[in-house]
Amino acid sequence: MQLTGYESNVFRLRFGIVIAIFQYKPMSRIIRGNHKFFVLSFLGLFFLGGRPVEFGKDKVFFQGFLIPKPVIRIALELNVEDVHIQASSGMKIYRIAENYKLLAEDASEVRVKDWKDQRVTINDDLVGLDEGTSLYFIPANPQGCLTYGGKNYRGIFILRGSLEGTILINLLNLEDYLKGVVPGELPPHFFGEIEALKAQAVAARTYALKNLGRFGELGFDLYATPQSQLYEGMSLEHPLSNRAVEETKGEVAVYDGKLINALYTSTCGGATENAEAVFGGNAVPYLQSTECVMENEWQDRTSREEIEARLNEYYPIGKLIDLVPVKHGESKRVIELSIIGSERRILVTGLKIRQVLNLRDTLFVIDRETDEEGLPAHFIFSGRGWGHGVGLCQVGAFRMARNGATYEEILSNYYRGIKIEKRMGY
Repeated sequence: MQLTGYESNVFRLRFGIVIAIFQYKPMSRIIRGNHKFFVLSFLGLFFLGGRPVEFGKDKVFFQGFLIPKPVIRIALELNVEDVHIQASSGMKIYRIAENYKLLAEDASEVRVKDWKDQRVTINDDLVGLDEGTSLYFIPANPQGCLTYGGKNYRGIFILRGSLEGTILINLLNLEDYLKGVVPGELPPHFFGEIEALKAQAVAARTYALKNLGRFGELGFDLYATPQSQLYEGMSLEHPLSNRAVEETKGEVAVYDGKLINALYTSTCGGATENAEAVFGGNAVPYLQSTECVMENEWQDRTSREEIEARLNEYYPIGKLIDLVPVKHGESKRVIELSIIGSERRILVTGLKIRQVLNLRDTLFVIDRETDEEGLPAHFIFSGRGWGHGVGLCQVGAFRMARNGATYEEILSNYYRGIKIEKRMGY
């Protein structure tokens, strides 16, 4: 491992102090009598102690603030220009590059804006930044929390530049992260069955661990939005969902000894779909169509002109003539849709169908209201489900739990052939 200039200077300083202590005669007599204890103590103190582990291999400790492993980095917001952060019991602010500098010792709140040209304004003070510099916001009290956007968060905040602009990141323990995910994905106020919440906790934990480092080039692991998993911090925490996280601590779903890609959907509308039919690629043995409860019927009546304008944002089809389902999946979802335009015909597949039509799900049938020329004036989509329709159905899990199923039975129903393992220390 190659040391930076800063690390090299610190190393030489500590080494010199150790040598001086061993050469000091009264101290050397004490050391000879207790040589094992002192050798280990000095090595630990001067070669490991004092260095913030956050910038070493452990990445769970910085300046007195301990975050138990495993840790996860969640992007709260991208392209931020004006950041207002508050602390429940004060916070320290550090500027981090090759070394670190304390900018504030006990700030109750801070406003960071105009992050550009390697300069940033912190509470009206202009601070210069080197390339690769980050700002760390650390609660002064280990029991304290930070607030951003009206929501409270555990752990620490990191503000850093990237190719995607300035990113605000929440670094925290993964189990604490789950306490802010489970109630957002399956609200206990409406779905108050502990076994369903446990199933959600195991699925969310498995998904998070499977996708650690997914956006590593940007400095974080997952988004705080449904693009990854919905994460609302401490603001949505509920005793029942916290209990579900705690009682399944460390438990994950595996297939053939490996973490599964634990996808889940809000409501499947009666049956989940094969993963390959929605996302393409090869078949995934544990993500296959499964019968479920009938839920969430919906209808959407949209004018041809409105759909035409939306479709032309994706494909230059000209005037929309018709929409024709070509192929259905195991769950009866539309997995191939022909879009017929005056200028071209397009075949859209999988999840893209839901996106381009802006529908809740792809489990639908189409009716048409025609104009005087016999062309569709309105398309009427009648469907069921809400989401991509793959993996665990959250409403279905709730129904199963209400009927007496355990969380292991729920998970095994939606993820075929999996096992639940407890991984101590991850």
